[in-house]
Amino acid sequence: MSSHTDIDNKNNIFEHPELTRIVGEPTTATLITLQAEIRDNAQAVQTVLGGGAHGHLGLVCTPAAYRALLPGVDAYVHPENPGPLNIVTDGLTQYQIAQAREEHREATRLFREVVGVERVLIQQIVAAIEPKYLRALRQPGTHRLQKTIPEILEHLFETYGDVTPQDLRDLTLRVETLSYPPSEPVDTIFAEIDDLAYIAEIASCPITASQKINMA
Repeated sequence: MSSHTDIDNKNNIFEHPELTRIVGEPTTATLITLQAEIRDNAQAVQTVLGGGAHGHLGLVCTPAAYRALLPGVDAYVHPENPGPLNIVTDGLTQYQIAQAREEHREATRLFREVVGVERVLIQQIVAAIEPKYLRALRQPGTHRLQKTIPEILEHLFETYGDVTPQDLRDLTLRVETLSYPPSEPVDTIFAEIDDLAYIAEIASCPITASQKINMA
């Protein structure tokens, strides 16, 4: 995907062209904000993958987390690079050859689309966090950051995020006892529950979709 398309995604499509910068060592609270903004940006870019209704959310979630957040939705599968087109034309009709070329063209386009979105999201994370906190993820010698977004987030939360069982119980109780004035938008409730779900996922105690509905 060209840099021009990347810039269009960031400046014209992403909800957060710049992520909230984390000053100093990341904390659970700042990482939750970063994760939420990355998810917003990933979902803002349309794609046919993962059912087609949630953008590239599958780029920032593990497959298990994606299934938990969106039960019944098609899995988001990162496409592989189809490589150069290599057609053995013996025995094929002109229609079959044309079809093979079109399928290869679409597979190449989709691969570049996903890699382009993924690259810009990772660039946003790198820009939001001081370099020393990502150093452990870079390859010795080349200094390249060759990790997926879920791997980057997992490292950050495991290293700098700390959610104790008591923290999770307190947060759950706060949401369950939330006072909701009827004049407030209903999204207020779902935003609180989504935030709790993020924290529960960090604490390795994910909340299922049915639990979120029951809580609401």
